[in-house]
Formats: sequence, structure tokens, C-alpha cells
Amino acid sequence: MSSVNEKPIRIIHLDDVEDESVLVENLVRKEGAFNYEWKWTGSRQDYITALRDFSPDIVLSDHSMPGFSSVEAFRMLREFDLDIPFIMVTATVSEDFAVMMMKEGVADYVLKDRPQRLPHAIENTIEKWEAERKNRAFIGRLIKSEANLVALMDHSNANIYSLDTSFRFVALNGQFKETVKLVYGSDIGIGDSVMDLVDQLDEEQARGWRETYTQAMEGMPLHFVKEFELHGTRLFIRFHVNPIIEDNSVTGVACFAIDITNEKLAEENLARSQSDLVQRNKDLEQFAYIVSHNLRGPVANILGISHVLQQQGTAERDRAEAFDGIFVATSRLDEVIRDLNRILDTKQEVNNRKEVAVFQEIVDSIVVGIERIIRQNHVTIVTDFTAVNSILTIRSFLQSIFYNLISNSIKYKQPDVDMVITITSFKHGDGVKLVFTDNGMGIDLSRQGSKVFGLYKRFHPKHAEGKGMGLFMVKTQVESLGGEISIKSEVDKGTEFTIEL
Repeated sequence: MSSVNEKPIRIIHLDDVEDESVLVENLVRKEGAFNYEWKWTGSRQDYITALRDFSPDIVLSDHSMPGFSSVEAFRMLREFDLDIPFIMVTATVSEDFAVMMMKEGVADYVLKDRPQRLPHAIENTIEKWEAERKNRAFIGRLIKSEANLVALMDHSNANIYSLDTSFRFVALNGQFKETVKLVYGSDIGIGDSVMDLVDQLDEEQARGWRETYTQAMEGMPLHFVKEFELHGTRLFIRFHVNPIIEDNSVTGVACFAIDITNEKLAEENLARSQSDLVQRNKDLEQFAYIVSHNLRGPVANILGISHVLQQQGTAERDRAEAFDGIFVATSRLDEVIRDLNRILDTKQEVNNRKEVAVFQEIVDSIVVGIERIIRQNHVTIVTDFTAVNSILTIRSFLQSIFYNLISNSIKYKQPDVDMVITITSFKHGDGVKLVFTDNGMGIDLSRQGSKVFGLYKRFHPKHAEGKGMGLFMVKTQVESLGGEISIKSEVDKGTEFTIEL
């Protein structure tokens, strides 16, 4: 980008620990492909002085500092009338808070435990900010020039309109009129109130648009993307809502909205392809594990025993024991190969025809099949599928998922405690969330959390037989269906699995 190549980026880093700033600067110096000037500020007063005297191009800020926060630091940019990007570099904020701040105008956030993205984030943010600044300046010039505005509006495929301080239309183009007609079934014209359209939305959407127009009328430029569904089709629209300022006063709001659906869908496809690549790498790691640990052991035993058999003078008793050992090792080898086939079958069957699977029917069929085990272990299975009772999926996969989770709970019940398994469904966007809970032995996730869904991983080997295949297959099948699975568990209190499909 031109600004990076032609002049140094003036960076303010707000962090109450100077050593942290030194580490961040070292990373930027090592990995960044741009020139910069660095200014560390460790307090509110240092930050105010730097905003006034340093003329920054961008601010990097920790979130929580003694007597000061990133929220206050970000809002100070408006007080100083600085139109520059703000990036949070922190380890103390939740994802929800970060998303909220980005909606308010924060350009990006980078976690301190994953700082490698910061140099690219700085460069990318500066580029986008400059482009947005030019875009706002361009739109501002068009608004001041009525002839140019009319030409733009009449020949643009974007939705363009402007409002006065009473939120009434003072200009709008044909594309916007057609959009309103399509979405709302209404004809609009100059002098109509945009709030009449807002009032037709649901409560949450209406509140969001009222806040948007109010903030713009208070002088805050807003830029965001919204997702809509129209006649069963997903649409992504990028909005630019800018205050119109004349003689240092806001006289209205200019709005520009353009369809970026193709761009967003392309991004989603790319992200999905990357996710598939990550999953394939994980699968390769699992297969490498099987080959290196589980195939090598039986093969090594067979080779060792064969060497004993080749030796002359081996006693008949030793030869009989050797043949027994070969049989055990061969059986183990066959078992590992069959496990591999099961995994491969799961990967290949994902293209099977989908059908409607009714959750209660699946549970009932499993209960019939293991009725004796349920009765012997005093197990109660409670289901609540009132929110969602079925899903279009590969039924055999879902049956296997339910069976493994139910049987796993029973297998690891607490001694002398009657087992209660609860299975509940919830709506989750366009899909469904299934939650399996039990009051079993539980797992110490602080020690074993990273191994829960691993192949041949067992956590209570002295309590019950098994080879650690069940949860691995559950995760494999859930992911093959395009879903995700997560776990919560406490020792002696129970376990909760959440599946999102």
C-alpha cells in the first residue's frame, strides 16, 4: 500500500507494561513489511499527550489498565477529532466484547497469545481505513455536488439515499426505491420518513437501525455488513452510513448500501475449504498415530516371535507359547485394521442419501437393543425433543452417535448411584443443537481435555472395558455431517456433550 511504502506509519501502543510494548514492537519490526515510528504510552495522560503531539496513524491498545480501558481510549479519538483506526491487542476480553467494540468502530483485535497476526492486521487495517476515508470523501463531494449526486444515483446499482435531521428522505435513487418495493411492498418518495420502514422490522432489528441513524446524526460514520434472507436466498449487504457535515454541523445522513453476496459466499467457501484442509491434516495425524503405535507393536511382536521359531533347538513348549503369541499379535493386528476400515467407511459414507431421522425413534430403538444393560444398571433416560424432533441427515450416523454416547454414559456410571441420562434438543440457527448430560464419573478436563476425542484414549481403564474408539467415532461422524461437538465435565458430577448440526 502506498502509505506504508512512502512514509512511516506512526503507531501509538497503549499498554501499562512497557516490556509488553517492547515485545509487540519487536514482533512488528521482525514480521512487518512496512516502515513505522513507535510511541509507547503507559497511562491516560501519556496517551492524551501522544494523541495531541505525535499525530498517530493508528492506535494499538491493551484493554484493561489501572484506571483506564480500551473503551475510553477508543472514544478519545472522537474527542480529538482523529479519524484513525484502533486495534485492541489484549488477552483480557471475551469474543462477545470484542465483536461489540468492532461494531462500535474498533478496526480489529489481536490476542496476545497469538500475536503473529498483528503485523498483517496493522497493514491491512491501514489499507482499508485509507480506502474507506477516500470513499467517504468521495461520497461527501458527491453529496455537495447535486449534479454529480444525481448522475451517480441514477446510474448506480447500489442503494443510495440521504436523510434530513428529521430522518426524512431528501434524495434516493431508483435502485433503492425498487429494493424497498421488493422487501416492504411500499412505494417511497422524497419527504417520507425512513422510520416508517424501520417500524415494520422486528423489535431487535428496528432498535439497531434507530441506533444507527441516531449515531450517524450525532456525527459518527458507520460501516457494517448485514445478512438478510429474501425468498429463501441469503443476501449480504455492506452499508456506509455517513453524517453530512456543513459548517461544522450535521445537516443529514448519506446512506450507501451495496450487495456483496458473491464476495461473502466466496469467503465462506474459502474458509470451508481451509477447514476441510485442517480436518484432513488431523485425519492424517490420526492415521500416522495408528501406523506408528498400533500397527508397529503387533508387527514387532510377530517378527520377534518368528525369530525365536527360526532358532534351532527351541523346545516344543517354547514353540507352543510362540505360536500362541503369534495368534494374539495377529488378532491385535486384525483389530487395528478393522478399526481403520471403520474410519474409512465413515469418511466414504458421507455422500449417502439423507433421510428424516426422528430423535425419539432413535432413542427407543437403542433402548430396546440394550434393555437388559439399562435394567441391570438402573439407568433412566429422559428425553425432551419438543423444540426440534427430527433432522434431515444420514440416519445410520446419527444412530451410531446416540448409541455411543448413551452406552458410554452407562459404562462410566458412578458405583451405587442410579444413572440418569438426559437428551434435549434446541433450535440452533438453521440447524439443531443436541445436549446429552449424565451424572456419571466425569472426566478431569484440566488434565485430559485435549485427549477426550482422541483415538484409543481411555480415562477410566480400571472401571470398564473398552479400547477408546467410541468418542473418536462420535466426533468423526459428527464432523462428517458438517457439525461440531464439545464437552463439559467434572469428576464425580457428570458429563455434558453438546452437538451442533
